[in-house]
Amino acid sequence: MIDEQDKVLDLHVHDADEPNETGKELCIESFLQHSADAIWMVDLEERVLQINPAFEALFGWVEEEVLGKRLPIIPDFLAAEMHKLHQQIKAGQSMRGYETQRICCDGRLIHVSATLSPVRNTQGEVIGISGTCRDISHIKRSEEELRKTKEQLEAIIRNSADAIWLVDLEERVLQINPAFEALFGWSEAEVVGKHLPIIPDFLSEEIYRLHQEIKAGQSMRGYETQRICKDGRLIYVSATLSPVRNTLGEVIGFSGTCRDISQNKRSEELLIQTEKLSIAGQLAAGLAHEIRNPLTALKGFVQLMQVGQETHRKYLEVMESELSRIEMIVSELLVLAKPQANSFKRMDLVSILRDVLTLSETQAILHNVQIRAELLEELPEIDCDHNQLKQVFINFIKNAIEAMPDGGVIHISAELLAAEQPQIRIRVQDEGTGIPQEHLTHLGEPFYTTKTKGTGLGLMVSKKIIEGHRGRLEITSEVGMGTTVDVYLPLPN
Repeated sequence: MIDEQDKVLDLHVHDADEPNETGKELCIESFLQHSADAIWMVDLEERVLQINPAFEALFGWVEEEVLGKRLPIIPDFLAAEMHKLHQQIKAGQSMRGYETQRICCDGRLIHVSATLSPVRNTQGEVIGISGTCRDISHIKRSEEELRKTKEQLEAIIRNSADAIWLVDLEERVLQINPAFEALFGWSEAEVVGKHLPIIPDFLSEEIYRLHQEIKAGQSMRGYETQRICKDGRLIYVSATLSPVRNTLGEVIGFSGTCRDISQNKRSEELLIQTEKLSIAGQLAAGLAHEIRNPLTALKGFVQLMQVGQETHRKYLEVMESELSRIEMIVSELLVLAKPQANSFKRMDLVSILRDVLTLSETQAILHNVQIRAELLEELPEIDCDHNQLKQVFINFIKNAIEAMPDGGVIHISAELLAAEQPQIRIRVQDEGTGIPQEHLTHLGEPFYTTKTKGTGLGLMVSKKIIEGHRGRLEITSEVGMGTTVDVYLPLPN
């Protein structure tokens, strides 16, 4: 027999005349009557010999209804399984913590945890089977509800359009969803058990502080930042970070969700840039007209004063250099401020590029820079203003030379790209110092420059010229490796 702690009671059938047997039987009977678990005993033909009150309360049959009959609590669909199990018990085996289903008098099926044991006589021979069980339906319902909740959460995570990840307190990845894989490019197998790979190096300190706050139980919602993809691209995301707690309320990790807002950021930046351009244009128009004439006069007088004034020559040379610089800024401002009258003609792009190389050769030699060109002679002609394009590519080569103070190689190529709308890509690639990722997005803004003596207007003018040719400009860079400038120009319709 089994007590309420699932301990086997070695139940034997004793001779009532033996000393103390009456006392033992009284103890056993008291146990049967007061046990909270349902208890029954059947003979080898599986006819009921005894049940206790807990059995009656659980299953609904009273003892008079089942005595001498087969145990009525076994559902038909489990009859074959129970027959095999009973044969094992009759052979002397026991079964503990057996979870199964049983049927009640009213037809209800309930989940039970049962223990079955052989009943032996004084000679140790098996003469029957005893069983005990308790109702675990509420546990099974809880488990089923938990399973359904888990499935629902898994479905939400799996089908969410937002990237979702889960990490432990050591910031090792426990789980990511398909949207994470699609957005960042890493598969779950590549990141599970490792540190989250999406955090750029330049944000590591900021993210460390943020993660400490999350581990302390705080949450962060609508946090706009940048993340890095497997292919090296930086994207803008709106993220939410939350602590994950166990049943005791202790933080055991944290979850994160984010969505790509790069397009929104580009739109915002385009709007800001448009506003800056508008302001710059208004300033340029007024500024250029106000100071260009005095500048011209000043420069002329400085040049006249240089004649015969050896003692002041070095000062005058500096003055002339600075006046020339101001004149250059004014000229570039005028390009931005005034719509340019484009004189487009169908021309050979390779010829234009060869002219640019000739004009840039002297400056390259002076700075110990080699220019290597790969130009296909059979490239189709394009509609362009050749003077404007020369200005663009001279500017890019000049920037590349200045990016390599210790010398190096500039690679220039032009190739036809086959696409729905065929276009020519001109690439200028240097081996210079490179530009940090956080600075790339600001290139082309008025007066934003990475050079000590730059104005930020040269690239802005170049971009405006390229867009005027229905083209586009792409700049990629890696610190210590160099910068690549790609100009895409469409072919004539």
